[in-house]
Formats: sequence, C-alpha cells, structure tokens
Amino acid sequence: MIRFGTKLTRSAPSLFRVFRGLNSEWTRLRQELPSRMAESLAEQVTRFMALAAKKKGRKQLETRLTQEKQFNRKVALNGELRTLDRELQPWVNF
Repeated sequence: MIRFGTKLTRSAPSLFRVFRGLNSEWTRLRQELPSRMAESLAEQVTRFMALAAKKKGRKQLETRLTQEKQFNRKVALNGELRTLDRELQPWVNF
C-alpha cells in the first residue's frame, strides 16, 4: 500500500522495478519485431484473416484425418497437415 506524505511507501520501489521490467520487456519485443510494428491496420487485419482461414483449414484437415479409415489416405492427409503446419509456423511464432 502506498500512502504519499507518510512513511508507508515501502512498495513504491518494488512497483518501480515492475514497471521498469515491463518497459524493458516491451522494448525487447519491439526490437525483435520491427517489421510487424510498422504494419498498418489494414495489413494486420489481412494477416489475421489469412491466419484464421489457415487455422480453420487445419482444423478441417485434422477432422478428416480422424474420420478416415484407410491407411494410405491417412498418410496423404498427414502429409498435407505437415505442409500446412510448416506454412503456419512463421505466422504463429511472431
């Protein structure tokens, strides 16, 4: 509890450390992602919509894989799923 004007300001230094830590984390993230920080809102919306469509396709492919009975078809679907995962990897790990 912080009370200004009294001697009960013990938590103020710890709050300062927390804020400083958050600021350093934000600065680190901003340096790691310079290209995404410069994106316009329209580009971000387009990217998120494309990502949502790819995730939906992946979910449908997983459903088809679990419902398929024949092994050779499962192998083909699993290959498609791995290809889709490779396409999604750079989008998910920002």
